[in-house]
Amino acid sequence: MPFDIPKTPLERKLGEALHAASEYFGEPITREYITQRSQKPEIAHRRQWCMAYVRWANVGISQPRVARMFKKKDHTTVLYGERRARQLYPDAIFSQWPDHSFDHLSVAGWSHAA
Repeated sequence: MPFDIPKTPLERKLGEALHAASEYFGEPITREYITQRSQKPEIAHRRQWCMAYVRWANVGISQPRVARMFKKKDHTTVLYGERRARQLYPDAIFSQWPDHSFDHLSVAGWSHAA
């Protein structure tokens, strides 16, 4: 499947996620498709899959940065998207790893119940 060569590191990361999602779902998924302002489950679920993949494949990338990649206003959209993708797609590669969303709390002396 042909892809344009992304120009910036963020575009490259998004391109990798789109390529992986296209293979996972067996259909072409484009940037325009994934970043449109739609709440249709078919589109939203693929967008959530891509958000979770970007966070999994790029350890240390912040949720606000991922939100900007997907033209979203808030990092909580990414937080929800990651969790929802893990529920919907337990066989996806990013679901095989533990959720580290709250690791920063342990460093600060806080803990959370799993």
